[in-house]
Amino acid sequence: MGQEQDGSTAKTKQNKKKSKTQSENDKEKIEERITQNGSKIEVVSLYIDRYFSTHVTSAILLSFSKIISEQLNIKVDRLAKRNRSALLCWYAEHWDQIFPILKARDLDSVINPAPNFAEGTQASENFKVISNTCFDLNNIDTLLNFH
Repeated sequence: MGQEQDGSTAKTKQNKKKSKTQSENDKEKIEERITQNGSKIEVVSLYIDRYFSTHVTSAILLSFSKIISEQLNIKVDRLAKRNRSALLCWYAEHWDQIFPILKARDLDSVINPAPNFAEGTQASENFKVISNTCFDLNNIDTLLNFH
């Protein structure tokens, strides 16, 4: 009976060795996505860098993907939210939908679409003033006191 337990314990250890961790599975999925998207990832990355006129960090890519995904009603998957390479794959996978939006609009209109105010209303006048005002985003007093 002791030998049976040793045998089952050995099998359990073997099964544990064969099973992969979540991070290993994620890494494989990302590598597969990179392979599927190929050179399109580099094209997308270069275009986005030029669009923003700088090398775009993961945080900027993620923020921008949230804006785009809401406009296009496309979900940003878990891996894309956690990994820059997977996020670039997400952009590449949806590039046919994303590119026309970027091409047709300037950056401000993508990030801050103008509300649809009736001309001549107080709200439209306020919006014009706000949209032409520059803020120092590092100055907390400016951000808190502007109204």
